[in-house]
Amino acid sequence: MSIANLFSNTYASKIDTKGSFMLDLIEKSGKLLALMIYGLLQFSKIDSIILLTKTKINLKETLVELSALIGNNDNLKISL
Repeated sequence: MSIANLFSNTYASKIDTKGSFMLDLIEKSGKLLALMIYGLLQFSKIDSIILLTKTKINLKETLVELSALIGNNDNLKISL
């Protein structure tokens, strides 16, 4: 429960329509902001996981494997 929601519930009989609309807008904006912050925190965790799990890749071997998967195709050239 947000402060805006608590205020709205406590003083509902004393708030006009415009005031209720504004409090509702504040509450919805607060929820949206919380979701954005949560998303940013999740994104920052992903970055740290990527940094911790680096794997070296031999690009020449990858090129050979990729060429074998694709097969002989005159319209495609893969190079390093």
